[in-house]
Amino acid sequence: MSTCKPIGKLAVILIDVQHAFVLGSWSEGRAINHIEESFEKCKKLVQSLSPAIPVLLTQCPFINPKDRAFHSSVKELFEERNYPVVNKYNTNILEADGAEFWVRSMLERQVDTIVIGGCTTTSCVRVSSMALCQNFKHDPVQFIVDLSLCGARDSNYIKRCKACMQLYMNTGETRNCDLCVSSSGLTSPVDLAVECMSNAGVIVKEQFDWSSHSV
Repeated sequence: MSTCKPIGKLAVILIDVQHAFVLGSWSEGRAINHIEESFEKCKKLVQSLSPAIPVLLTQCPFINPKDRAFHSSVKELFEERNYPVVNKYNTNILEADGAEFWVRSMLERQVDTIVIGGCTTTSCVRVSSMALCQNFKHDPVQFIVDLSLCGARDSNYIKRCKACMQLYMNTGETRNCDLCVSSSGLTSPVDLAVECMSNAGVIVKEQFDWSSHSV
């Protein structure tokens, strides 16, 4: 697991804090309490964050304008801060036009820490943070995922035995067996995402210390 170095200059990436994942088409029929909570924490972070700290936003270009829009809790804040936005067409931020350029511009400004939040933990946050870590592994920058700012479907937090986990990952079926209740060593998709990110060199924290970066 990677060890966090002393924090110098900081930047932030917030991934897909959009209407679709809470009230739009993506969220229909899904329990998304953890995503709602993460969006609220993203809102509080932006409200307290020093305007001097650079923030990059990503946005899935859904066809439906309501789905594509940033969530109502943060939309005005994002507009007031005039944060740059890149369209992300898949789970990897580095395939979004302008994302790599933004990170390299941060390196030129001697930013050495980039904190990542948004949704979902098991998909875009996982894939994007790992891709960033790999792409910039020879540069003096560390990528930190703040889990308190990240969310996934509630079903992704349920710990399961190995067989039920494999069934869920393959088909999305959420059946749990007796082992899922009585066995030790259970794991969840979020646990697996954290393990994957950590193994790839991403620093994963339950909550980043923002105290020295707030106004």
